[in-house]
Amino acid sequence: MKAFQVNKNGVALCTAGVNDDGVLNVIMNCVHSKAGRRPEEDSHLTVGGLNGQNEHVRWIEQSELHVGDEITVRLVETEHATDPVTRRKRDPEEEQKHEHAYYLKLKKKYEGNPASP
Repeated sequence: MKAFQVNKNGVALCTAGVNDDGVLNVIMNCVHSKAGRRPEEDSHLTVGGLNGQNEHVRWIEQSELHVGDEITVRLVETEHATDPVTRRKRDPEEEQKHEHAYYLKLKKKYEGNPASP
């Protein structure tokens, strides 16, 4: 299987991989906010994906990052991956509720707004 070997400052964190149909992702976020909604600065790493059993899987969930941290990601072919820390089945009904709430939010924002595209 194809997998991501993820290291932080030279230390192996995980080998994230899914056997059959699936999606893998490595996301690094650095958020700066002065609006008071979040800490002024928030930087983190997430490694996850979706496996062939329609499960959302996570190997790393928002690991804190600091200035100077070095993250390396190598695409590898391997027989064995690290077991995910979490697994959560997709819930189509819950996804539809979130989509509908987002639709209503956008509808309220753009409906009747002459400046909307």
